[in-house]
Amino acid sequence: MRILTVFLLLLTSQANASPLYKCEGPANGAVSIQSDPCVKGAKQVWKRDGTPEAPQTSEQLSAALAKRRKDEEDAKALSITAGTDRKPVGTIRYNNANADNAKQRCSLAKQQAKVIRDRDWRQLTIERLRQLDAWVESECKSK
Repeated sequence: MRILTVFLLLLTSQANASPLYKCEGPANGAVSIQSDPCVKGAKQVWKRDGTPEAPQTSEQLSAALAKRRKDEEDAKALSITAGTDRKPVGTIRYNNANADNAKQRCSLAKQQAKVIRDRDWRQLTIERLRQLDAWVESECKSK
């Protein structure tokens, strides 16, 4: 196993465009990843491009960090709104007397629900989805 790990590290450190092959041995089912095609009798599991990705620039790293921080802030606020986090960090206040605010509140609730579903769809239980739908419905009712 250590030899395979060292071999993989050597392969990834080379900046060439040679393909990688994952092979399964015919007799004992031993798996190997190599830069040469599988030997006769071995099963080729997959073939992939072995070209390493170019390192990110400082601008790309900064942009990714800023996006991650914004996503974390949005996720925290939306999880509180959806009821998946019980820590109160503040609420959005609306003027219920104004019909425009009611429309805005409904629109915002729908947008937030879409973001939650798109981002957290694997983690949302049926109960949480029902709660989210009930919340959107309550925000969209005219008061």
